Amino acid sequence: MRRRAIVIGVGAVLAVLHGAGHAQEADFARATCDQFNRLPAADRSQVALWLHGYYAGAAQRPSLDRSQLDEAVSNVKSLCEAEPQTPLLGQKTGALLRGERVPRERAPASSNEAAAPPSPAGTPPSKPTPQ
Repeated sequence: MRRRAIVIGVGAVLAVLHGAGHAQEADFARATCDQFNRLPAADRSQVALWLHGYYAGAAQRPSLDRSQLDEAVSNVKSLCEAEPQTPLLGQKTGALLRGERVPRERAPASSNEAAAPPSPAGTPPSKPTPQ
């Protein structure tokens, strides 16, 4: 099974490198999902594969599970359709490509509600005393 995963991984890398003669340089540091969405389908797949490899390399994972790869790429494509302003090299895409839960954004506090100061660790917040 592991050998098959390695063979599939090498095959995927070779497929990406096959088009290297027409390669263009891309800076993903500032790339957004909107830019990803505007790519042709074949390019989106190659970029998604690169992103998966980027995050797998950062986590020092030497194996490739094709089903996890397919799921992660599908999840990134869905995220990018729903949230085009999301950076490609960010928390959300990174979590999806590592197979983790996407971090939720905290809803901004309503202007009518006063934010309570954080309580020290291990103690419940105190209730306001009537005056």
